[in-house]
This record gives sequence, C-alpha cells and structure tokens, in this order.
Amino acid sequence: MSASLYAELRELARQRGIVVWLDKEGSYTAFADALAARSAADPTALPVRRFRGSYLELMLALEDVQDGVAMTPLLIHVPGHNEDSIAETPLFEVYRAGRRHRHALDTLVRDAAHGLATPAAIDEFLATPGFTLDDADRWLARQVAGAAAGAGSGGPDLSLHTAEALYDDLVSRGPVARELERPEAVAAVWRRAEVLLGLTEDARRQILVEAEGSARRASSPAELASDAATALAGWALCVEFVHDLRRAPADPWLAIAQHLPKAAVAACQKLAVHLRRRHDRQYASIAASVEDLVPLEVATATADDLGKIDTFEFEDAKVLAAALDALMIADNQRALALATARTSGKSFWTTYDPRRRIAWHLIELAARLGSSVVDRDGLLAGCTTLAEAVARYTDGGYQVDRAHRKLEQAREELPHLDIPEAATLRRCLDQLRGVYRRWADEVALAWSALGQREGFLPPASLQQRTLFEDLVVPRVDEGLTAYVMVDALRFEMGQELADSLRDTRTADVELTARLAELPTITEVGMNALAPVARDGKLTVDYKDGKILGFRVGNLRVDGPETRRRAIHDRLGGEACPKLSLEEVCERDAASLRKALTRARAVVVHAEGIDKAGEKGVGLAVFERELQKLRAAWRVLYEAGVKRFVFTADHGFALHDVVTRVAVSHGKLTDPQRRHVFLAHRRDQAGEVCVGASDLGYDGATFWAAFPAGIDPFDRGARAKDFVHGGPSLQERVIPVVTVRHRYAAGGDKASYEIAARAGLAVAGMHCLIAKVQTAKQANLVYGVQAEVELALESADDEAVSVELCDVHHARRTGAGVIATVDQEFQVFFRLTGDVETRAAVRLRPATRALDVAPVVTAERFQIVLRARPAQAPTVVAPAAPVPAGPAVADWLADVPEGVRAVFRHLVEHGSINEAEATQLLGGPRQFRTFSRDLDQYRRRAPFAIRVEVASGIKCYVRGEPESS
Repeated sequence: MSASLYAELRELARQRGIVVWLDKEGSYTAFADALAARSAADPTALPVRRFRGSYLELMLALEDVQDGVAMTPLLIHVPGHNEDSIAETPLFEVYRAGRRHRHALDTLVRDAAHGLATPAAIDEFLATPGFTLDDADRWLARQVAGAAAGAGSGGPDLSLHTAEALYDDLVSRGPVARELERPEAVAAVWRRAEVLLGLTEDARRQILVEAEGSARRASSPAELASDAATALAGWALCVEFVHDLRRAPADPWLAIAQHLPKAAVAACQKLAVHLRRRHDRQYASIAASVEDLVPLEVATATADDLGKIDTFEFEDAKVLAAALDALMIADNQRALALATARTSGKSFWTTYDPRRRIAWHLIELAARLGSSVVDRDGLLAGCTTLAEAVARYTDGGYQVDRAHRKLEQAREELPHLDIPEAATLRRCLDQLRGVYRRWADEVALAWSALGQREGFLPPASLQQRTLFEDLVVPRVDEGLTAYVMVDALRFEMGQELADSLRDTRTADVELTARLAELPTITEVGMNALAPVARDGKLTVDYKDGKILGFRVGNLRVDGPETRRRAIHDRLGGEACPKLSLEEVCERDAASLRKALTRARAVVVHAEGIDKAGEKGVGLAVFERELQKLRAAWRVLYEAGVKRFVFTADHGFALHDVVTRVAVSHGKLTDPQRRHVFLAHRRDQAGEVCVGASDLGYDGATFWAAFPAGIDPFDRGARAKDFVHGGPSLQERVIPVVTVRHRYAAGGDKASYEIAARAGLAVAGMHCLIAKVQTAKQANLVYGVQAEVELALESADDEAVSVELCDVHHARRTGAGVIATVDQEFQVFFRLTGDVETRAAVRLRPATRALDVAPVVTAERFQIVLRARPAQAPTVVAPAAPVPAGPAVADWLADVPEGVRAVFRHLVEHGSINEAEATQLLGGPRQFRTFSRDLDQYRRRAPFAIRVEVASGIKCYVRGEPESS
C-alpha cells in the first residue's frame, strides 16, 4: 500500500511539478518523514519538504527547488490543513501554484485493497480503531499471502485477471473455464469475483437459483463456466442499475449493491460497458433474465427514478412511455430531453433494437416539431409589410416547416414498427399533425390578409422576376457561373443545402429569399427565372385559362430550351450549355470542363423534387435530391466553375390524410389544387382573389383565386399531400443560395490569422490564450476541422529560449502546438535567457506550407535566468504479456452433456424443437443458456444450424456440412 502511494505521488509530481499533500488528520506524517529521509539519502528519489509547525522554515527549504527551466518534481507534506484552512497560511501561494493531493487513509485502503481483498474483509479491517498506514501494509500483505497460498494449493492464479478478462475466458471456454472441473478452480473464480465485484455467495445464489426457479447444481466445466459468467454479468448489471437510480432500490436484496466500495462499483460498471460493447447478444439475454430479480422496480419505477443508463429493457420502455405521455400533453421540452438522451448513441437498447431506435427518433422529431410551433406561435402578428413577414419566416419560421417535413419523412417507418407502444406513438404523431396544421393555417390566413391589404406583389428586391438581373448577371460578369434552377426547392430545403455547403468550408455561401410569382406553378415560376421582365413587368402568354409562358420580343419562354435561349441572348458569349441535374451527376469533371470551355454560364435544371412529389413519393426522395445537388456542385466546381446560384420556381405545402380538408369552389373541374383562373373578379368566403395587373402581368386580363388558408381546392379525386400553386409562405418563399469560390478546386490556398492574449500565470508558468481563425478558405475539407501547427518564440531576442510546459485544448508535438481552427486554446510556457528582463512572444506557423499570419503579443513576459534542466524521469518497462492457453481440439469436448445430447439429436434426426431441447438440457434455465450461447456452438459445429418458427414452435434445424 505504501509502495503504491509513493508511486502515485511520484508520478503526479513528475507530471505536475509541485504537489501539495494536504493531510488534515496527520495520518501520513510518519510515512512523509520516511520519504523525506529517503529523499535526503537518494538524489534520484522524489524531493520531499514537510511542514512541521514553522512556515518560515518550510519557505526557506523551498528556495532551492523553486528556480529552474523545467517543472521540478516536488512533494510538500502539510499535515493539519485542508483546502479551506491552507488559504489562511503563507503556503497558499505555493498551494495555488501546485497540484493538490488529498487522500483519506480509509479511502487509500479501499482503493489499494480492491482486487486483493474482499469488500467484507476491507470493512472488517477499517473497523479497527486507530489503525495506521503500517498496520494497513501488514494487513494487506497477509491478504495477498493468503490468496497466494490458495493458488498454491491447486487453484489457478487469477490475480492478473480483470473482471472483463475473466468473463471473456468463461464464455469462450478458455483456460480458466476448462479447469473448473476442480473445486479449487471454482473457488478461485468465485473469490476473484468477490474481490473485484463484491459478488457474495448470497448474491450469487439469488442470481443463479432464485431467478431461475431451480435448485439444480451445475456439474460439468461448461455448466460451471456458464453459471459463473451469468453470475458475474448479472451482478454487474444489478450494481450498475442500483447506482444509476435516483433513489434507493425498492427490492430489498439490492441493498448490498448500494453499499459496495466505489472501486467495486466502478469495476461492475466497467464490466457492464464491456458486455454491451463486446457481447451484446449475451448482454440482452442476461438482462432479460435478471429483470426477474427486480420485480418491484419493474412494477413501481418511474422515468424520474431512472438514471442516464438503461441497464434493463424495462427502463427504456418506462422512459419511452413517459416521453409519449409528455407528447400527449404537449410537454415537448421534456419529451425532447428524454429522446435526445437515447438517440445520441449512448443507449444500448436503441442501438441493439432498431425498432426502438426508430421509435425514439420519431419521438425526437415530434418533440422538435411541437417545440418549434410553440416558439413560432403568432409568427406574423403585427406584420405591416410583405418584407417584414418574409423576414420573420426566413429568420426562424421556416424551421417549423423543416421539422414537419423531417417528421413526415421519418413517419414512413411507422407502419413497420411492431412494438407495444406503436399505437400510442401513432396517436401522438397524428396529434402533432393537427398542431402543425393549425399553425400553418393560422400563418397562411395572416399572410393572405396581409397580401389583401398591402398587395401580393412585393418590392423589387424580393421579386422572383428580378433575380436574374440582380444576382446572376453580376456573377457571370466575374466568370463562369452555374445557374441551378430547382423545381419545388422550398426555402427550408434551400437552408439545408446552404448549411451543408458551408460545412465543407470551401467557399463563401449566402442565403437570401425571394417571393415566387403567382400562382406558384412551374409554368410561371420556372420561366420567371429567365430574363423575361421588362420595366418590372411580365408579358403573359395566357390562353384557355392557363399561363403558357412569358413573351420576350418574339420569343415565348415556356420550357428549358427557350429559357436557355433567353439566358444566352441576355448574357452573350459563344455558348450557354443546358444540362439536367442527372446529366451533371453522371459526368466526370474532365468532360464537363471540356463542355464548358467557351461558356460564360451553364444552366442546370433539377426536376426531381417536384416529380417525386407529384407521384406521391416525395418524402422518400427529398433528401436524395439534396444530396444530388451537393454532388453536382462538387463536380462542377472541379470542372472549373467557381460561382453558383441555386434557386427555385416555387415551394410546396405538405398535407396528410388526417388533417386534409378540401375547400369547395364551383364545379370540381374548375380549380387546380391551389389556384383557379377567373375571367372576372369573384370574392368568396375563405378565398383571396388578385388580378393580373396587380401581379405586374401584361398581355392578358384575368384573376386568380386561392384558398386563404393552407387547404387545397376540392377537385373530387383523392387530394395529394404534395401541393403548390397557392400564395402561402411554404409555396411562395423560395431560396437563393449563392456560392463563390476564390480558388480553383484542388488548390491549398487556406489562409488563417492568429489572435493571442496573455492569460493568468500559473505555478511560475506564463499563459497565452490564442485562437487560429479562418481569414479565407478555398481548399476542400469535408466533415473535419482544419488543424494548424504553430511554434512559439521570443519576439525580441533570439537568445531567449521558450520552454513549452503544457497545452490545453490543443495538441503538443515536440516544440510545437497543433491547434484546431476556430477553437481557443491555452499554452503554458517559461522564458529563459542570460538577462533577467521581459520580452514579447511570437506565435507563428511551424512550416510555410500554410498561409498563417503570425502574431506578436502586446504583453511582455518575465525572463528567468538559465538553470540546469531537471533530470528526466525513469521509464519502467511494461510487464510481459501472459501467454494464452492452448486451443481446444475437440469441438464438443468441453460442452455440457445436455448440449451434447441436443447435437446428437440434430445429427440423427435433423431437427429438434424447444420442448425436446428443454427436456434434454435439464430445464428452462439450461435451455435459455443454450439459446444464449448458440452462436458459439454454431462456430464449433461441423454443420450449419438455423432457427425456424412453425405454428409458434421454435425449432433448431441442421443444415448441410460446412465445407473445409
């Protein structure tokens, strides 16, 4: 125990320099005196200074070790003080500069004895009045000697086995498992389980006998190994569960787990984590069995009682029920908190069972939708202009529509979700549909009312018809530009596209919004994206109640080719290629570069979103279309395009079968889904009507009527969930994503600048707080943050040396620092030189490969005189690994007799059902063990084994022999 304490103190001093050892009770005074004597006799020993009543004497004793280039390892023993009382002493400055060490003697005993003595033996010793560190050393030596004597009497030496290694040996029928035919080996395994995990005989019996309802004793080595593995795992799960509870356990037998030493608890928790990571199937099986041991918890525990770890599946079920209850009463924040804790990848059951993962994902999305609706309630209240309303929507209102779309996309999995909570989850999601429908209708009505008061034609800066002249032409004048027209890319999807392009950190990306022309149909919006406006007006080609396109001189712009022609006529140049999104994605950069050689602009048409929506499969392909847009951007960039404008003809609204209500308008054949053209103005309740002249249209006189809310017109046939044509914000606010690259693809032209300032000096070390910031960036970096290697040097005198002592939030490499861009970090250092003065420091790039502007600090730092460097610490060679035992030759040599009988039956008859296997194995408990370990037997058997269920009866069926 004393040796481990000395090793801990020496290592702490080596890492941190000064260590102040607070010893309130004075339990370590004799030990500290011995260390001081050792330090005086051995120059290589850890230097020790002691407080023995005189602060002056101690301060004088510290003078010879406070100077130096490097941190000098030093231990200062201060008895009679704790963290509060030392603040009133002259040692407080030294205490703040160093690293505190405080370890009560009983805590030291528990930590040092873990793995060497049982918790009961440790408690018995700690009950001894007035024991000292020497007493503890002698007691622990006797415990170790006793364990060695037990190993010498025929049992295996398991002193180097961790709980994880012991479990792995038992389940894999390793060397320890094969020795379990000897009682001495069995006793050694149980003793090791008790000293590591606190697994007592009573707890063992509770897990192995009472839980199974059988008093049968295991006899073969394989059965004993299975029992031991089950007991270890089951106990570890119980301990983890108890210490994760927010209250005392309800089942009385778990009280012993509540009072285990911290080291034993930590060992149980570590084993439970190991089981989840390496033995997930066995973990799930054992957890299901052990649930029977905690019936009161299963019956009475609430979600508030349970902690952060779902050890057992019933915990996940209870928390899921609580999350659904929260959704039902619109407590969205609680539901979201419960869901995010389980969708973050930390919950075993959501990782192990895809069904529960899907359910939790749906709950999370539902909670986000509910929260978004609450946050954006009354979105347009008090708006007086179209511009103000659009600003409110683009500043956050769109997030409600994104949350709704994400939930509807994920809901596609709901019909396949066969869990008990599926019906309740469906009711919650249907309820959220109603919540969203009311919000969307309220916003749509407010927006329609605003349009009736202020007019539906926005200012020129928000008009779709001015987009080409305002944004495309200036970029084409700078160089080759891609003009990407996306059918039905509504604003929230454009925001997602812009965010994903920003994440690549290769370009300047801006997102703005425009209002699509009315009605929001492809024939209007897509053609309005071409240069068809003259003096702010659009000349409409209107015939038989339809807008066919727009007139520009003698050209009717009504499709992809005429749009390309109008764009080419406006821009000039030798060529203006037109490509579909699919064509761009299918070609490589070289062929595209050749095709764009003489072009000033390339026009890309993307129709996938609208086509999929019209076919009723939009929810399944929306994300894929966004991915294709990103892929097209990438290949065009590699082909030499450095400027992009992504925009849309219109957006869309999403409906559903639960909340959809059609609005009647005359004959069912009159209206389209969200609009109807009229020869004369007709105002009806629940509709808004606007004339062509009010929309800035020339060439025809007509009126367009729309539902004032979010609902579609009644057309008789089954209404579609994907609709557009109306004036709602979802349909009319379109994104304009502009991308500008400074450099061609493949260049390494990243440019950075450094900000640095002095921090608070600690323990004789200066502190510099710095951050590498992006000045400009154009190299491709996907999904990771860039790193920059820096060097620190004196800015005033080359003879001044900089000694790096420590780095926080960055990585240290030799004399340099590797910093992550845009993440603040701290450097602790000392300056040494021949003159005792002050100097500024310079932080610069370590190499010239990157464009990083160096920085010189405004502050100056004290230089100390050079001193002899401290002696390097001794490195202890690691112990040689323990060789593994020999492999088992016969695949059935060590399996239980019951398992042999099952395999003999399979060989002779080809199959065996659950009842027959249970009888051969000896009972339900043995059958569950066999099912749990089936994968291991499959790997050993010379034939395949499959599980079939017929008429509700499980059967194991022998397959063909495995080829050698």
